[in-house]
Amino acid sequence: MNRVSWIVTILLVIIIGGSIGAAVQNKKKNAVDYSVRVTPEDQVYAARLERGGWLMGNGSGPQQFIEYADPQCPACKALEGVLPEALEQANKETYGYTYRHMLINEIHRNAMTSALAMEAAGRQGKFWEMKEKVYAEQSNWESLSKAELRATMIEYASGTGINIEQFERDLDDPATKRGIDQDDTAAKAAGLRKSTPTVILNGTVREEFPRDVATWVTFLNTGSY
Repeated sequence: MNRVSWIVTILLVIIIGGSIGAAVQNKKKNAVDYSVRVTPEDQVYAARLERGGWLMGNGSGPQQFIEYADPQCPACKALEGVLPEALEQANKETYGYTYRHMLINEIHRNAMTSALAMEAAGRQGKFWEMKEKVYAEQSNWESLSKAELRATMIEYASGTGINIEQFERDLDDPATKRGIDQDDTAAKAAGLRKSTPTVILNGTVREEFPRDVATWVTFLNTGSY
């Protein structure tokens, strides 16, 4: 190979190498930074979607309960006043308790934002903590404006110890609504009427269910009371 050929070859290598390098840099520049999402959190939400709800207890236990609820529903708040303690006292090997959303947006204008806040906290592994706070404070946020409600939910989320910047991103992320939409689809497929809370035991809607902790513990452990 003569000198001219060597020079041409070297110039081609430099040009091609520069083009590849620029492409890689541009790709890096335009790539989505997924480092803000911690993998275990993604796994938590993926599991929620796969199961069709937020599960507490044993998903293979003999008593499988599903609650469809609306965080702005007064009757759901009343149930929330006794159920968490019962879930804690009952034998977690015997029951699986799944929470699903059934939002009655027509009369509960703040239900969607509060449900999204629960889901957003769930993406950081704090669904149950946020759920407890949202229901406990229902009377304090149910009449707030949209801006006030958002600020209040951020305040509640900060009390769970999660990353607030990530929480706000998730609150605005359309993907966070997937679980709520999934729950709504499941309720429609089951032919459920919009009535909250709706309690289902092993596939059967229960028109009557316990109203106190002790009876709920028996219900969770045995399926009857």
